[in-house]
Parts: sequence; C-alpha cells; structure tokens
Amino acid sequence: MVYDANNPIEFISQSSKMPDPMEEISPDVTKMSKTLDRFMLITEAMWHLMREKGYTDDELRLKILELDRPEAEKIALSAEKDQPICPQCNKTLQKTEGIVSRCIYCGFEMIGDPFDTL
Repeated sequence: MVYDANNPIEFISQSSKMPDPMEEISPDVTKMSKTLDRFMLITEAMWHLMREKGYTDDELRLKILELDRPEAEKIALSAEKDQPICPQCNKTLQKTEGIVSRCIYCGFEMIGDPFDTL
C-alpha cells in the first residue's frame, strides 16, 4: 500500500491489521466443546439406563470415589517423593526461593539441582 498524505487514517487502519490468534484457536475450542457436550449426553444416558436397572446415586458416588482415589493417591505420593529430607533431623525440607531448601526444624540448608525445574 502506498502512503496517501491526504488520508493517513486509511493507511494506518490497513497497515495495522494483524491476525487475531483467537481466530486460530476458536475452531479447536468449538470442537472440544461439542465433544464435551456429546460425552455429557452419553454419560447422562448411561446413568438413566443404570438407574432403570436399580442403581442409586450413592452407588454412583462410591464408584466415582473408588475410581478417582488411586489417581489422587498417586498425586499425593508423587508430591511426597519430590520433597527432600533433611540429612540432620530427617524432617521434610521446605522449598524456598530458587533451588534452596531449608529445614524449618534445625535450620539446615540444601542446594538442589538447578535442572529440576526444567
């Protein structure tokens, strides 16, 4: 486009048109939303069938807890394993800024691996 001194606003408005990143994401979000709606419909239909067979809401809740608990336990165990132990008093070290961990019980400080956060 050639700059027109008589119409600088037209030049600015045409030259500043940038692609909207939401235009690229929007179809993916729409597709995921439709997929989620479909899963919700299927789940609701399955629950209606199960209810017709005599299952109760409490039984559903218990099954959800049963299936979800192992994942929650894995997360908790993973978090515990990631916590360094103080070599002086065997308590869990508290992570401070950066890579330093400090024992709040005896004051011991330990420098961690700088590549752990990568």
